[in-house]
Amino acid sequence: MSFRNIIGQEGAIRILQSAIRNNRLSHAYLFVGPDGVGKRLTAKTLVKALNCQSPTFAKVGDDSCDECRNCIRINLSEYPDVKIVEPVGNSIKIEEMRKIRREASFKPLEGRKKVYIILEASAMTQPAANSLLKTLEEPQGEMLFILTTSNIHGLLPTIISRCQLVRFKPLSTKVIAGLLIKKEGITKDEAYMASNLSEGSLGKALRIANSEKKELRNRVIDLIAKTFLKDMEEIFQTAREFTQDRDQIPFILSILSSWYRDLLVFKESEGFASLVNIDKKEGIAKEVEKYSKEEIEEVLSLILRTIDYIKRNVNPQLAIETLLLKIGEIND
Repeated sequence: MSFRNIIGQEGAIRILQSAIRNNRLSHAYLFVGPDGVGKRLTAKTLVKALNCQSPTFAKVGDDSCDECRNCIRINLSEYPDVKIVEPVGNSIKIEEMRKIRREASFKPLEGRKKVYIILEASAMTQPAANSLLKTLEEPQGEMLFILTTSNIHGLLPTIISRCQLVRFKPLSTKVIAGLLIKKEGITKDEAYMASNLSEGSLGKALRIANSEKKELRNRVIDLIAKTFLKDMEEIFQTAREFTQDRDQIPFILSILSSWYRDLLVFKESEGFASLVNIDKKEGIAKEVEKYSKEEIEEVLSLILRTIDYIKRNVNPQLAIETLLLKIGEIND
């Protein structure tokens, strides 16, 4: 992958290519943006552009060939002057930063610079962040740091101030859907559904489009019908199953929210163009008859309240069971 192949991040690419072309690279960059929009890919692409044996000059600036020995080794994470640090579990510990400080005095083995790519830098523990800060304050030799994060507020302000900020924006629905259709071979409706739910993240859209996530989504939508039918035993059983994996709870609530949002949109416009769950348009057209506009708005309010409760560490199974019961009561 070269700069010219990265889609949807033209602003970020322009900044980096200009720095390469004018030989004005910062010693530290901070890539900020949602998960799954190309921060890691762009970091490795920048490193390839710096070390490519057959660099090209495109209309917009310097780029790599993506085919030479150096580019291939960087793609495979085998290039000796590039180290990628990422969270182990949920954190990056001080040992990783101490290792970087020890290596700081050594010259690059092959490349122009020793490069450290720190993924999700906001996962650094406080001691790790303090250690990195010392390195950034006292850069030694030919070093380049590339930090990425989806949560800039999780970083020390002093670290942020010592990096050049490069912002990555959410990808457009159209761009993500086009990539899914081309690379995953799914239908247009499925692609737009995944894209609409992805919040501009190609990575999230790919996860939604996979068979496991699609099955979970279908189960959530089926559960909505059972809520209306007051099948309480199955509701409680399904709620227990859904909350066994805490990581999937936000996805489940986002499906519920998107479904009722679609009902509201369809009730007001009677059109399909703006639906998130476009692949379920027939079901939406049928389901919308069961609710008034005010009832749909009340359900959406309940869902938002449930999301807030779970963020405040209310028992998620209890919160979701209560939500489903209240949805059932609304239509009595």
